[in-house]
Amino acid sequence: MAGLGREEALARYPIPAFRHDLDPFTADGGESQAAIRARALHALELVWNGGGQRVLLVTHGGFGNSLLRELLGMQRGWFAFGDTAFATLRLSRGSHAAYVIGTNLTPHLPCPVQ
Repeated sequence: MAGLGREEALARYPIPAFRHDLDPFTADGGESQAAIRARALHALELVWNGGGQRVLLVTHGGFGNSLLRELLGMQRGWFAFGDTAFATLRLSRGSHAAYVIGTNLTPHLPCPVQ
């Protein structure tokens, strides 16, 4: 769906109004929300246990949302991510907390997207 506007993407790949977290993303298949959450948790576990002080994760906005929701203990919610936008976080292993510094950041673009 990359490069498509939201309306065109939904017209080409409609998302059912209701689906269970174990259902595939679309009628034609794709990961379930549960599978995406499991993958996000595994990625976060690798980062947390990796011990690095600075880590860069590169992904698409949908998976970035899954990462943030898992870190923040949210079941629902959505963070806006424009093309090439990023989020900055600080993880505190001492207090077991995630601090969101910013989301949808685009200082690298000549005219940041709002």
